[in-house]
Amino acid sequence: MELLLKDLGGEAFINIFNERHFNLETLKHLKWDQLRGEIPVELVGPAVEFFQRLELWQKNDQDQDNSIESVFGVSLSNILANSKKGKLIINSYEETKSLNTRTRRELSRSIVEYLLANAVQPKQELLEDVALQITHLFSSETAETYFLKNKGKKPGGLLYSNYYNLKAKFSNKAPKVRSEDEENLSPNAHVLEEEVELARTWLKLNVEPFETVLNHWNSSFMWRTNFLKSEANFSDVLDEFPILKQSFGHSLIEADFDLLYPHQSRKLVEKWDNFKIQFVPLLKSKVREQQSLNLLKIFDQQSEGTKSTLIWMCLHAVLVPTNRCKKPGSNNPAAKFTIADSRNRFMVWKASLGELQTFLKDQTDTCFSDKLKLQPFVCCIGTNPINLTDFFVYLSGIFYRMPDLLTSIDVCFKIFFVLNLKYPSECQLVWTFIQKLIFEIELSSDIKNKSVSELINDYKNLKK
Repeated sequence: MELLLKDLGGEAFINIFNERHFNLETLKHLKWDQLRGEIPVELVGPAVEFFQRLELWQKNDQDQDNSIESVFGVSLSNILANSKKGKLIINSYEETKSLNTRTRRELSRSIVEYLLANAVQPKQELLEDVALQITHLFSSETAETYFLKNKGKKPGGLLYSNYYNLKAKFSNKAPKVRSEDEENLSPNAHVLEEEVELARTWLKLNVEPFETVLNHWNSSFMWRTNFLKSEANFSDVLDEFPILKQSFGHSLIEADFDLLYPHQSRKLVEKWDNFKIQFVPLLKSKVREQQSLNLLKIFDQQSEGTKSTLIWMCLHAVLVPTNRCKKPGSNNPAAKFTIADSRNRFMVWKASLGELQTFLKDQTDTCFSDKLKLQPFVCCIGTNPINLTDFFVYLSGIFYRMPDLLTSIDVCFKIFFVLNLKYPSECQLVWTFIQKLIFEIELSSDIKNKSVSELINDYKNLKK
């Protein structure tokens, strides 16, 4: 290091470099702006000459690095050049001259997948070398982001953590487009798998144009379906499909539901007007809860939109929850859910968006402390159910804005199916009723409940 500084005419700066703990790798990326404030006035002239020589040395060194493979036999340039995912990452970097959290994760994942595929053991020296290669190819990056030695502790950085996470999570259950019988695969299946991988990577790095988003989303449908049927938790889902966090994410969920159940996709919208007319008399004959009785008394004087809201509210008084479970914030491990519990987990309304966000934060914190999951549900803005103005579907910190309540319920239902989520225990009967009667979907995993079966049969008998 000191010999090199002398060769470059930087003897006067050796003490400064030692104080800053600079090493050879630091020198490869050092710029004038980084030390300008520390150079004494009398050394500014020599410093300018030094940095001119340093810049030439850096260029020559970079040219050599790009032509020489890693001493460990792992070349980042080759990994990325031979991968469509890698090429996308490079193209993204060339456009912005930087990497973001998502592209860093994808870069690390590409390297780790290569190591796993080639049975390369992640020795610390190897990961450190790869981290340095990253800084050579992407000058905006720092090696410590990808690998960091911790004396007396496990190493840190994306490469180390991703290696063991991916190995543990996906070694035995990685979703595949291929059939289990590899020998009978047609050549097109391998091409398809490559296309799916490209589509998945593109979706992680881009959010527009929407037509292209939808094309890549549809082409990766089978892979995604297999992934969602695995034991992946919801954080894995959002990590794998971060585009769902976009405001249009619900459109992608609806697209998947269309492919899963092409004949059921529009059932709620198509059936609702007739259902509403025929179902209200049945509600009035079955409701016993006082709040629902009061709502039904004012039903005929309301607008069509409000009538729909009142029907959904009264439905919980007919399909009263029967299961017992630990309620959020309760010390009773087997409390019985109430009609209010069912109604409030199905649909929540608050006077303002601020109140709604505060409510959701409290709910999330409570569920986290109780080790419970906060499943998706419908959110509304309004002072009461007769005066609702804004509609959303809430999904793990994501708000999907909806035009009305009916669309909100439609999208929320499809989220459960597409993302392989369970109905909330509090309103499980109501969602099961919607599934069976409205969407006409029967599953072997469906719960058997007397109230649901009777209500469906009574409604069908009304239509005869």
